[in-house]
Amino acid sequence: MRYRTLRTKCLLAISSLLTLKTAVSIAAAPVDFNREIRPILAENCFQCHGPDAANRKADLRLDTESGAKANVAGVAAGVPNNPDKSELIRRINHSDPDDRMPPEDSKRKLSEGQKEQLTQWILEGAQWENHWAFVSPARQVLPTVQSKNWPLNEIDYFVLARLEKEGLSPSYSASKETLIRRLTLDLTGLPPTHAEVDAFLSDHRPDAYEQWVNRLLKSPRYGEHMAWQWLDAARYADTDGYQNDGPREMWRWRDWVIDAYNKNLPFDQFTIEQLAGDLLPNRTQDQVIATGFNRNHRYNSESGLVFEEFLLENAVDRVDTTSTVWMGLTLGCARCHDHKYDPISQKEYYQLIAYFNSVPESGRAIKFGNSEPWIKAPTKQQLGKLKELQQDLNVAELKLEKASSMITSHQKEWEASLESNELQKPILPTALTHHFAAIEEIQTDGISEHKLENIPNLVCNERFSIAFQITPRNVNQGAVLSNEAKGTGRNGILVEFQDGHLRFHIISRWIAGVATLETTHTFKSEVPIHVTLTNDGTQRSQGMRIYLNGKRAETRTLHNSNSNKSAKNTGGLMQVGFSQHIPGWEGAISDLRFYQLRTLTQEEADLLAEPTHLSDLTKVPLAGRTKLQATKLTSYFLSHVASNTLSRLVEQVRKAQSDYLNFHDTLPTTMVMEETPQPKPTHLRLRGVYHQKGNLVSRGVPSILPEMPSEFPENRLGFARWLVSGNHPLTARVTVNRFWQQFFDRGLVKTPGDFGAQGSLPSHPKLLDWLAVEFVEQGWDTHQLLKKIVTSATYRQSSTITSEALSNDPENVLLSRAPRRRLPGNILRDQALLLGGLLVEKEGGPSVKPFQPENLWREASNFTYKMGTGSDLYRRSLYTYWKRTLAPPSMALLDTADREWCSVRSKKTNTPLQALTLLNEEAFFDAARSFGQSIYESSGSLQDKLGRAFVAVTARQPSPAESDVLKRSFESYREDYSKNPKAIKALFKTKKAIDTLKSPTELAAFTAIANVLLNLDETTTRE
Repeated sequence: MRYRTLRTKCLLAISSLLTLKTAVSIAAAPVDFNREIRPILAENCFQCHGPDAANRKADLRLDTESGAKANVAGVAAGVPNNPDKSELIRRINHSDPDDRMPPEDSKRKLSEGQKEQLTQWILEGAQWENHWAFVSPARQVLPTVQSKNWPLNEIDYFVLARLEKEGLSPSYSASKETLIRRLTLDLTGLPPTHAEVDAFLSDHRPDAYEQWVNRLLKSPRYGEHMAWQWLDAARYADTDGYQNDGPREMWRWRDWVIDAYNKNLPFDQFTIEQLAGDLLPNRTQDQVIATGFNRNHRYNSESGLVFEEFLLENAVDRVDTTSTVWMGLTLGCARCHDHKYDPISQKEYYQLIAYFNSVPESGRAIKFGNSEPWIKAPTKQQLGKLKELQQDLNVAELKLEKASSMITSHQKEWEASLESNELQKPILPTALTHHFAAIEEIQTDGISEHKLENIPNLVCNERFSIAFQITPRNVNQGAVLSNEAKGTGRNGILVEFQDGHLRFHIISRWIAGVATLETTHTFKSEVPIHVTLTNDGTQRSQGMRIYLNGKRAETRTLHNSNSNKSAKNTGGLMQVGFSQHIPGWEGAISDLRFYQLRTLTQEEADLLAEPTHLSDLTKVPLAGRTKLQATKLTSYFLSHVASNTLSRLVEQVRKAQSDYLNFHDTLPTTMVMEETPQPKPTHLRLRGVYHQKGNLVSRGVPSILPEMPSEFPENRLGFARWLVSGNHPLTARVTVNRFWQQFFDRGLVKTPGDFGAQGSLPSHPKLLDWLAVEFVEQGWDTHQLLKKIVTSATYRQSSTITSEALSNDPENVLLSRAPRRRLPGNILRDQALLLGGLLVEKEGGPSVKPFQPENLWREASNFTYKMGTGSDLYRRSLYTYWKRTLAPPSMALLDTADREWCSVRSKKTNTPLQALTLLNEEAFFDAARSFGQSIYESSGSLQDKLGRAFVAVTARQPSPAESDVLKRSFESYREDYSKNPKAIKALFKTKKAIDTLKSPTELAAFTAIANVLLNLDETTTRE
């Protein structure tokens, strides 16, 4: 800096005497605009003189070349080669605080060195460069290096060239023991076993390391490990967030992520399916499940919220998360005004919102379960079971079909034998004659209560159907049927007329949990009509039907905020023409029937619509009967008359149908993206407030980035394809940077969520570009990229730090060594369980509830933590039930990401609570107890037992000094426990467990040793 100061003063003194050519020849290396000048302007000037036009001061813009050099009224901020005429230089050096920039009230101040850099930049011609991140990466030529024997692949040339430039040397290669442990932890999140360490150490093939990499990339543990970081970025949780923080079911999306990594799904396809899988042609179930990425956000279920406000919040979260994950931009800063640092306007922000707000959602989450839109999402095993049940149904229907000629023959004989008294019997199949409540007509006056006794108990999240014939006298308003509970909850069923339309409500909690269908058909007074109402048990409008005279009515959804999980029994006795909460209804109702656990089909609704007698059908010649007439008569014959053989065939079909539906109803669900038939209008929101609407905007991408190709659709699918088209300057860079951060604890760009003007500059810009281009050109192959990283000499370095490196590269920005870092909480827990022999490696499935502190959530939540049992206690941390507002305590203490929003950078803290957690938390100590027992039960001498245990946790043999410490510690523990039997009891869960031991004192000592080994710095650290 002292040299730079002297140089600047000299140049200023002679600038009037020398030509520009002479001055430049005297100067040292020119100032780098992107690395030295832009950061100064971005930090100190852009807030008032940047992209935000509405709040720009003095009409001066310093984030563009034209703005910085524009001559306005004879004055320009920057005049190339002439600091004396540059207003920028004059104002930053002004002696008057009122004229000096930055102003004092901005709380910003330029250092003398920064002023000199700006002056030097002007002297050298004020050369301008576009922000590096908005320029597409280009294939970089490998730099020349002096130590030609060190590089193992292309990565190493870029790293070594930078080290040599700074006068540093890379560290030596780590030992094979360190490498096997590092590599296994980095690619699978679990340490290698003793047997795996031995196998690797004894493998002397030239490509042994590469083969081990291939093996780990193919391990199912790899997908589980990689999914953790993606879940952090995708803000995945098992609850909604906000104060109610009710449960949701999204584990099928989590399992999709695991599977995608294990299949090595190319990252471009990984992107497209998560952002727009529902819009793909011939989409699969898995591609729709993938779109849960943008349904993972928080969702408010407060009763009093404003729907429009939270529809905007949902869309904002989707855009902000997507921009962080794929573009590394802080686009959310443009919600209220033009971005103050990056060239993103507020209008452009809302153009992106337009891609993500056309989702058919209500704006309010339901309290228990998944909010619309969601789908049934069977697993592979469940799909297999569904196919088996469908096959059983097909077989049963085929058998019945093969018997059709026999049925026809027997039916003819029966019809011929009918006597006159039988011809007056009403025609209905047996399946439709059960559970009727009232055949005779009931007249309602809108005041009197008509309670129905002995009808089945209809539960809203189970299948049911209701059918009746009505003749309304009042179609303007009134309750036709109701069993709503008293009080404000009103849980139950309500059928009502409103302004000539019939409404069918299923209510779990008014009005926060309601599904409502309304007919578009307008009813007329005194005109009789048959109505059938059905519910498939999902408690959502899509699962409800209204049939009028046997035909499905055209309907519209008025409410769709019910839970598909909360089992709400109907409030009380069903009443006709009366409700506890709304006016009664006037009219006549008859042939009222209730069907418990059954969703009537279109055909069955048709059969019920017109009560028919045998005489009405038998008098019609067989050839002249309509399809409905033939179906009615045959159904009646099979239900009431046919032989046992034929009846059994019918019953087999009904049972197969019932088995299929019953199993289908148990399938898991998951929230997904869905597009409304017509895009919703999107307004710019003044100051970002939901109800202050500005101009309408259309879908579009920021002008600073490449244009959307015309052949791409104007929806989320087009947007997703644009991100991974290969021309986008950010997507590949941001992605490879996150992968790099995963292995080196720091990205090549230190700010993985901000590649804009306020973000950090790349430490190795050419390496970042080379990796980005390579990633795209190799087909977005994640395995290949990771393999390139972990097979480099850079990755294989020792983490030992020299005094020279500590002095010149304290933060390891130059990569002069491998990073040494504490393992994250999920890996620490999983490692302890694995070493203790407790880890249950079952892939996928619903989230589980392992050990947690007593009364977890009681103070801050309405929900009680019910701890799991058996294998649920020992699954990988990835599967732990994640309450969004209260993360698992041990994970929170060990620096897990906050899942309330997108997180692409891990936290790092160091507190005594972390050590106490590792020593005493139930899961960790349970693992130590089990690990201790395995040491105790192993064969060999004490030294053998302790040596194997040491290798298990560190992947290396203990030194003689370490062996001696372990032995003396064991003997000390054994002596202490022999004097304190109560302490032994505290270690084990039951007295019976102690009584079965041959030597409880020794086991206790081994347990203490196990706890020590699990808490070694070397065990809890990735070397």
